[in-house]
Amino acid sequence: MAGDRPAARMQLVEIADPDEDVPPGPAPSRARPPRGRTPGDDPTPGGARWLPWWAWSLAAVLVLVVVAAVVATGAVARRADARADRLAQLPGFVRALDHTPREVWRAAVPHRYGTVLAAGGTLVTVSDVTGTWTVTGRDPVTGGAAWEQDVVEVSRAGFETVSVVCLPGPAASTLVVCGWVEPGVVYGRRQTPEPVVPVTRLVAFDASSGAPAGSWQVRQRLVGVGRVGDDLVVATATPDRRVRVERRAGADGTLRWGVTSQDERVTTDGSRPDPRLEVGEDLVVLTGTSTAVLDAVDGERLSGSASGRQLLVVPLTGGGFASWASTGDARLHDADGEVRAQVVGLPVRLSADDRSSGALLVDLGRRVVAVDPDDGAQRWEQVVPLSPVAVVDGVVVLGGDVGVGAVDAGDGAVLWQQRVPQVVPFGPVTDGLVVVGPEPAPGDGWALVGRGLRDGVRVWSVPLPDGARGLDVVGGRMVVRTSDEVVVLG
Repeated sequence: MAGDRPAARMQLVEIADPDEDVPPGPAPSRARPPRGRTPGDDPTPGGARWLPWWAWSLAAVLVLVVVAAVVATGAVARRADARADRLAQLPGFVRALDHTPREVWRAAVPHRYGTVLAAGGTLVTVSDVTGTWTVTGRDPVTGGAAWEQDVVEVSRAGFETVSVVCLPGPAASTLVVCGWVEPGVVYGRRQTPEPVVPVTRLVAFDASSGAPAGSWQVRQRLVGVGRVGDDLVVATATPDRRVRVERRAGADGTLRWGVTSQDERVTTDGSRPDPRLEVGEDLVVLTGTSTAVLDAVDGERLSGSASGRQLLVVPLTGGGFASWASTGDARLHDADGEVRAQVVGLPVRLSADDRSSGALLVDLGRRVVAVDPDDGAQRWEQVVPLSPVAVVDGVVVLGGDVGVGAVDAGDGAVLWQQRVPQVVPFGPVTDGLVVVGPEPAPGDGWALVGRGLRDGVRVWSVPLPDGARGLDVVGGRMVVRTSDEVVVLG
């Protein structure tokens, strides 16, 4: 059977010793013969791979998706920045932050009106810690002093207290106007038959450089003062005890207009409070034994009351004003003083308003009523123990002693409320995304809490400085006030 099988073929086989040094490089004598290509083989000697058409198409689609996402993200960011800038230009609104706020700087500033304000992109502070009243222009981001101006020394012993006030104006204005009443002698041997009238001195500075822009003085007894644009409205007592109201240039005191009250009187012995002067962008209101409403542009009398009757007057966001005589309904007036409608109560004066509501809001205690600004018709009513403080993006922000909340500006539906167990020390502010207000912190003290504008969800919380007394919005920035400092958040 062995002879029937084919003859065995002998092949020479080489066995490599693993310990033997093999010279590097190719061994052509032992190279395997080429075989046919398979789909996975490299098509070129250099190792480059040819991708199928669908892979290139997929890559192109992915690139387009990434580019579109980047463009969309950039567009969203630009719209958000534009919205934040737009709101920050309106009085009372915080410029939106993309992070939890933190303290960026603080400065020694007494807790009084007119000691911190915004002007021309600068935050201006007023302080007397060095023994001299000093006005300082600061970088809003760092708090660094861009300029300083010493105004007047603090009072010496035996003299009345002197206090410097810089009157807040439009944030875009580049003029800083400050004033003080010269202190009188508290005691002395000299007796005068007539009381000495103290001089009121006013100085103006350029907000960017601090350079002096002018100075002037008022020699009549000062009754009140307020700012309109770059001008001041000054009320003084005349020799016959009437009240003279004048609008003057803030830099040098140039007279714009002046009117003298016919029935308003001031006393020389302090037996009756002086009339109260309120100055707005469009209106000047003088209230004493009667009320006079004047046009801020030319001093024309728009409305008023008879002697012995006072009016409460509120300027309206869309122009005109509202007045209320403590009984009956309030009245809505056009810009020329003409009465156009009656409403159930005096509209509230909002701290911030982007005019997205289209209605006037009336606080009636535990009820908030929205009325039409043209005819006074009621649009909606909501029972809520809070008061309107701001309107933004169709939402009414509410605040009060018991907490914070929000309702829909269109129909008054309650969006959310946050009650607190303690009396709230100050009201909330908003940037249009969150509502920022004080809430009790765990343990002791208070925290500043940001809650979603529409849902009230807690977004962030930061501790408030000890002794915090107020939260102001100055130039779009949150400024916490203590008794002797301002703390700027950013």
